[in-house]
Amino acid sequence: MPGAPAPALGLTGTLALLVSPLVLSAVWVTIWTAIAAQAIAALCGVPLALAELSSLKPLKAVAWFYNWLFQGTPLLMQLIFFWAVLPILGLRLPLIVAGIVALALNEAARMSQIIRAAIIGVDARQFEAARTLGMSSWQIFRLIIVPQALRLMLPPTGNELNYQFKATSLLAAISVVELTRQTLNFADRDPAHPLPYFAVAAFYYFAMSTAWGLVQQRLENRAERRGFAES
Repeated sequence: MPGAPAPALGLTGTLALLVSPLVLSAVWVTIWTAIAAQAIAALCGVPLALAELSSLKPLKAVAWFYNWLFQGTPLLMQLIFFWAVLPILGLRLPLIVAGIVALALNEAARMSQIIRAAIIGVDARQFEAARTLGMSSWQIFRLIIVPQALRLMLPPTGNELNYQFKATSLLAAISVVELTRQTLNFADRDPAHPLPYFAVAAFYYFAMSTAWGLVQQRLENRAERRGFAES
């Protein structure tokens, strides 16, 4: 009948959709954009955290303003800025690059707090003992602070990466074809039966979150064992 809606996918169609090249490609985009954004955020978070801990007021002010700006505005608004406003100012980024930059800069504000807390969490008595042994400030930072701070940072940083897998769904708003955007594309073509498409997307989000959770747990256990061995 002309104009009749297409039949629902059914179980077989839904299972076929799980391994569809379009879906798998979208899942891959979701994974690598999340990892890239988190890696950049961690790198940017280090100088921000050090600036916050600095005794120099201008550095502390820069870090405060950065955190105020990126934590005080919605991530979606930041995505739209890099996607729509920067071209008006003469800087046009590829969609995927704009998305990763926005995710990374937003996440860097949270990472700076995680890194700052990890550094503060190292027992101050160890600094005093290291100075007594004649270690330089760089040696103390490299040999005492960094190894212990990394162990303290691992759980919250792992949680942030798990968050990034879901945050990438906002890239759908700027037409990056990650998992949510691809799901919406499917649903737009079959508006009478959107449920199977969103079920497949939910399955992959749960799969990514669960898989990373297992990896994170193993990394934390390994870091904890090494910490006990070195203590």
